[in-house]
Amino acid sequence: MMGFDANQLLYEIRSWNIKNAVVLRTESILFCDTVRKYCERNACGYYGKNWSCPPGVGPLDVLRERANKYGQALLIQTLHTIKNSFDLDGMIAAKKGHDQIIRRVYGLAVEMGIGESLLLGAGFCDICDVCAYGEGKPCRFPDKALASLEAYGIDVVKLAKDCGIPYHHGTGTVSNVGLILFDRSFL
Repeated sequence: MMGFDANQLLYEIRSWNIKNAVVLRTESILFCDTVRKYCERNACGYYGKNWSCPPGVGPLDVLRERANKYGQALLIQTLHTIKNSFDLDGMIAAKKGHDQIIRRVYGLAVEMGIGESLLLGAGFCDICDVCAYGEGKPCRFPDKALASLEAYGIDVVKLAKDCGIPYHHGTGTVSNVGLILFDRSFL
């Protein structure tokens, strides 16, 4: 197996439909209870109904510890056009497109030898039409389930700003952010 070449990964993904890709130290990511409190408001309708959302995803301190065992992260931002800020179908399609892209990036990173790592996506996991959480059963696809940055207590808008990239790109667009946390050095 070839060694992991991060520069090659960055080259490959920048030729895809990705707005921004930034490498950062995991220690620079702020985890906060406030973000998880937004989840409790249940605006998306998945709080308590999905293994990848609170409370099923686990307590914030456990998730923070899991994420902090990795030294580096690759932030991936996608940008999609929508009709307007009320275009729910467009936003859902953008999230699905984003999930496909970050899963593809992650697959390439694994092929390139990234090693032990953690993939976080945007919003709720939607692999299954109906999550097993609501049935009181274990996750059907734990290796494919995708928890969100917000479930981990990460303020996505602040994270993007801290990385020097805009989160909002103007009217008629929606951006989504994913993270791949890993130990391998990009240096």
